[in-house]
Amino acid sequence: MSGKSTIGLSKLAEKYNKPVIVLPGSVDCPFELYSKSGVTSVFSVVDMASPLERCLIEAERLLYETAKSLVNLIIFIENKKLYQKKDL
Repeated sequence: MSGKSTIGLSKLAEKYNKPVIVLPGSVDCPFELYSKSGVTSVFSVVDMASPLERCLIEAERLLYETAKSLVNLIIFIENKKLYQKKDL
């Protein structure tokens, strides 16, 4: 894991009890290293083993698709919570 901004953001998020979700091009180290830095979740943007050139050309699409998938997951979890509260 590299990037001072990720670590700085994680520290700020921890202060406000907020999750940190990282969307790197690829995950290049064990999740434990991210977790120790305060990162909640990590999702690689690259959808398959690809040359760097392809990743750079398709970066916007790759990021969009990963973020869309993540948002769908969050919506699903929030809706499930909402339905569970209604059943009580």
